[in-house]
Amino acid sequence: RDVLTHLEDWFLKNKRHLFPDQALNDILSNKHLIANFLTQHGSIIIPKTMEFRFDEVTLDIFLKSNSVAIIKPNKIYLQNELFIVKKYDNTYMLSYYKHEKYESSTYKSLSECLDEIKMKKTYQNYVIQEGFSYITYQGYYFKFRAIVFKIDNNFKYLTETYASISESLLFDMTLKEKSHQTEDVIMLLFDKTKGGKILDFLKLKSIELSTWLNQEIDNQANELAFDFSISPKGELILIDIKLNPDLIGSSENYDHFFLMSDKELNRYQSLTAKHGEYLAQLLMSKAMLYDPK
Repeated sequence: RDVLTHLEDWFLKNKRHLFPDQALNDILSNKHLIANFLTQHGSIIIPKTMEFRFDEVTLDIFLKSNSVAIIKPNKIYLQNELFIVKKYDNTYMLSYYKHEKYESSTYKSLSECLDEIKMKKTYQNYVIQEGFSYITYQGYYFKFRAIVFKIDNNFKYLTETYASISESLLFDMTLKEKSHQTEDVIMLLFDKTKGGKILDFLKLKSIELSTWLNQEIDNQANELAFDFSISPKGELILIDIKLNPDLIGSSENYDHFFLMSDKELNRYQSLTAKHGEYLAQLLMSKAMLYDPK
């Protein structure tokens, strides 16, 4: 990603022009807008999302649907704070994440729980989102990231999976978790037939969403990442969309290329090196000669 930034600077200094991504930034920076934007696209679960003004009625409505509600800042770049509210019979459990800190409390009434959220919140604008049942394995949660590049009107696809014992992984907290091959994880969670269908569906829907978003913003969505979770039944749940995601494949682990095991080498070549190749192709396709006249 640092290399890409330097190359972009070089192109601009040498009188080359880059197509702007501002239109896409305007869409993806607003969580509420994303949710409304994507409800038109079926076949995957889009969590209901709306602006939250910290009123008890709205929180109660969200808890009645799936007994879980997610409250987080509206802007992507502020996603270092998260509230997860769960209802158990007549009690409410509040999980609070701030940076890498975690607190959990139980309350007898929803009003007490809401008062605690109001006291802890540090930003102005928040959204509330319905929660779901997410598949786990031995206590681990999984976030499946699909990255789609649009290079010369062709779509390129890569995917990796993050695992954590912290549920906050699913809701865009900045956890530095080790990534895994998506195929390996899916085949661990499901049988071969169902796992194969999920992998195909993940790629299909990621490219479909990229195509659709490109049509909406004059083909400016050149690189997108879609974060999914999966329900115990194998349904895709769209968590978030990101513009210009970080390099995948945990490249910081590959300082000793010639000492890699066969598995590490395959991972490097199929993810990190491939991602770097696509980034370079993308930058070249975006650049065009600029005539100062």
